[in-house]
Amino acid sequence: MEAMSVNRRKLLILLLLLAPCAWLVRRNLFPPDSQDARSAQSQALAAAQSGAGGKPAGRARPQILDVDPTLRLDLLEASRAVQYQGSARNIFEVYTPPPAPAPAPPPPPPTNVTAVQAPTPPRPPVSPLKFYGTAQQSGSPKRAFLTDGEEIMIAKEGEVVAKFYRINRIGVSSLEIEDTRSREKQQLPLLEE
Repeated sequence: MEAMSVNRRKLLILLLLLAPCAWLVRRNLFPPDSQDARSAQSQALAAAQSGAGGKPAGRARPQILDVDPTLRLDLLEASRAVQYQGSARNIFEVYTPPPAPAPAPPPPPPTNVTAVQAPTPPRPPVSPLKFYGTAQQSGSPKRAFLTDGEEIMIAKEGEVVAKFYRINRIGVSSLEIEDTRSREKQQLPLLEE
């Protein structure tokens, strides 16, 4: 018995919710009759004009009857005369950094310098070669792969490459070369590309 009353309550609630849903579906899917819409608009307009007992109409649009359609040139000229007095900031950008401060002038050189700096020795010439790998077959000496711009060279220890550079030692991650003109030694690191 009690289960039947619970089912009746559920059915009653379902019917109560179904009525507004049907009304919303009809209102949104089907356009209102043109005669009904016109009569509703005319009633709302009449209510707005009469004041409807001091209450404002809910959806009625107020009529604007006292609008002057003439162009007021004095107001237009006054707005043209306004000069923009903005800052240096660009109003069309989110952030404009402030201008960089002027660099400070260099300090004057000291007048009573007694110590003379020793000339620095010339830097050894930098080799244009780049070391990018090694290879070794069983029973043969280790070979190094070098590049000079677009040219690729393969050499083993003791050989001269690029006319002036002797390979002294081939390591795992570096290569030691010697410039035969100046006897300067240089380490070339392994390039990882």
